[in-house]
This record gives sequence, C-alpha cells and structure tokens, in this order.
Amino acid sequence: MILRKLIVILLVTTACTGASGQKTDSLNYFPEKTGFEVSMSLVTSYDFDGITGFSFGFGREYALTEKLGLRPQLLISFTGYKPPDDVYVESTFLEVPLHLMVRPFKTKLAPFFTAGTSLKMNVPTGSTYLFAEGGLGVEWSFPYSSIAPEFRFSLGKEMQIAYVGVHIRI
Repeated sequence: MILRKLIVILLVTTACTGASGQKTDSLNYFPEKTGFEVSMSLVTSYDFDGITGFSFGFGREYALTEKLGLRPQLLISFTGYKPPDDVYVESTFLEVPLHLMVRPFKTKLAPFFTAGTSLKMNVPTGSTYLFAEGGLGVEWSFPYSSIAPEFRFSLGKEMQIAYVGVHIRI
C-alpha cells in the first residue's frame, strides 16, 4: 500500500516537473488554445419580454496575425421568453458563433474585442436565425491557461441577446 502511494507521488512529481520545464510563451497574443465558455444571457425583442438564460459550450482560438485571431465556437443555450399572449416559452438553441478577435496589447491582463456572426438554431422548432455579434472582454493569461470574462451583444432580425460570460482556455 505504501509502495503504491510512493509510486503515484513519484509519477505525479515527474509529470509536474516535466510540464513546468516546457518552454512556453504565456504572453503570446494568440496562443492557439481550446476552451469552454459558460454565460448568462438576456433575450429581448420588440414583441416579447425577455427572460434570462444560460449557455455553455466550447471553442478554439486560431492566430491569423500577431494581434488578430479567429474564434469558432459551439454553444448550447437554454432560454425563455414571454410573448404578448402571456404564455412562457422555453427554448433550446444550438449556436455556432464565428468571431474575429483583436488583442491590441501583449500583457498578462489584456483587453480584447470581438466581432462576427452567429447562426442559432431553435432545436424544438428547427428554425434558424442569423445574428451579428460584437463584444469586449479582458483576458488573464497564465502559463498553461487563461480566464476571460466577456460581454457580448447579438443583434438579429427577430431578437437581441446580451451575454455576460467567462471563457476558460487551456
């Protein structure tokens, strides 16, 4: 039993030492990272009252230039709304946003700006919507990960959605 514990401790120590010894540039403008997002949303429209919702998913960042990157994502959103006839409607959306990202500074705590489009499919009804999106946030970079709170606004023909989310990338 003690031998097993020592072997596990030795393996974990070796793995941590090897990982910390790798050369990384944690201040790269666009290190290509994969991560997940969790966000709260508020859906509004001219025709109904908005209800807050929740979304989660994952994405990847790709470097295009030193300060410009591309971020495709796949998100699942759970939200609701209340049309004029006062019947609460819950919906699940499958979202595929594609954003250009700009990071003007190369620091551990750096602002970023996003702009792009998002295709949202209402899963129960099968209807699809196209949105223009823009956002801003701040990213805290660590050697092997980053945390980035972001505010994003989606503008579509039928509705508008405001998101406040956090991206965690590794």
